[in-house]
Amino acid sequence: MPEIVDENKLANDYMAEGRQAFFEKKFEEAGILIQNAIHLFKKLKNPERYAIAINTMGVIYGAMGNESMAVDYYLQGLECANVNHFEHLFVVFYNNIGTRYQELGEHKTAITYFLKAEKALLYAVKEEHFYSWKLVTLLNLMASYLALGNYKESEVYMNESEALVELEEERVHDFAVLSAKCRLYWLTDRKDYVYEHLKELADGAKEDKNSTDYLQDMLDVCELFRWMKEYAVWEQTIHIFEEYVTEQNSVYLKLRLTEMWIDYYHENGEEENFVKACVEHARVYKEYKKQEREERVAAIDIKIKLQEKEMERRDAERKSNMDERLRRNSAWKRRHVRDEWMKKTENFFTERRHDANRLRKKKRNARRSVQADS
Repeated sequence: MPEIVDENKLANDYMAEGRQAFFEKKFEEAGILIQNAIHLFKKLKNPERYAIAINTMGVIYGAMGNESMAVDYYLQGLECANVNHFEHLFVVFYNNIGTRYQELGEHKTAITYFLKAEKALLYAVKEEHFYSWKLVTLLNLMASYLALGNYKESEVYMNESEALVELEEERVHDFAVLSAKCRLYWLTDRKDYVYEHLKELADGAKEDKNSTDYLQDMLDVCELFRWMKEYAVWEQTIHIFEEYVTEQNSVYLKLRLTEMWIDYYHENGEEENFVKACVEHARVYKEYKKQEREERVAAIDIKIKLQEKEMERRDAERKSNMDERLRRNSAWKRRHVRDEWMKKTENFFTERRHDANRLRKKKRNARRSVQADS
């Protein structure tokens, strides 16, 4: 007898293993596992877990630098959450959409989404990851207000996030909180605090557990080291990021790495290395554009295939409906013929009974007439 598979347990196992692989920065492995979970949750008609898995897939694509696919997944997940009234999930989708605008420098637009996420936190108070979601929301608001030069508003969110960091279960944002605070303090002329935590910043870059925003964390702390003109720890941080890029084998991350080296060599006055980095950037950019074209073609192919499958399904459904109508019509005709035959048969026997009754009555009347005459 074949073993019965608990598909719900299997789907949740895929999710757990996918998240673990993601936190270990094994993005391709994580993507395969999460896609398996998405398929099963859809099959099981579990829209809440399906929406969460969809969001996780978007986060993976975002971490790999595929912004277009990431946004597609976020919007798909947001629609699912909206249709099914999962208001608590608005927090993650609004945050993730906002970060895409944030990375493009569109901080005012990003803030509108982060504020929507903050409002949606009211529906997420009982969620397991509430403190993590709230912390991310506060850090996002802090970063965008900082970028806009609104230091007062930025510090309000900074203080709130610092008070929450120890309540986060997985403690993946410790480095992001420290880095954000140091950047704010540097820009508001409280530089002693930043120098006091310089070693912690340098060590934290290597130990950062924030897989979701690892690239942004590295960009932020490198920007801080540039402001400080701390070239040694800046270079060390880029080397740490370089190891990470080598492990991921992502063309997009290679592109961002060459940009880091260009900034560093230019700021440090290393003209020869600066030129080499620019040449490398041009080569990697060409590779990136080629990959982007291939991904677009693949995306078009997938959409066309899905459309073809949908058309096949609709044709099959129409044929099935037509066959069903024909079957019903045929059955109706058979019933109609049978009913007509039974009706005619019943009428025939009814007439015969009436004829027999009339004949008996006629004979009775004839006898009475004879008796009366005698």
